[in-house]
Amino acid sequence: MFDILCVSIKKGKEMTELGTLTFILKMCGIMMMESTIQPSEAFECKRAEKFMVEYHFNGEYNLYKDYMVYELQRDFPTK
Repeated sequence: MFDILCVSIKKGKEMTELGTLTFILKMCGIMMMESTIQPSEAFECKRAEKFMVEYHFNGEYNLYKDYMVYELQRDFPTK
């Protein structure tokens, strides 16, 4: 999962911390939907989510949830 992130950074595409965490959590969601996530990866996904909520959204889970809905709708628009 994290190999894609490393490739992006090596190619000179810098990501902000929030952008990086958002990307990681989107990848976590994809792996969960495909049932390919391993327990250790799920643990790391949960840690990333907890950090993102606490640090970037001041512990406001609903703000985090709204942000993630916005991000996913932007990536996967509905007609």
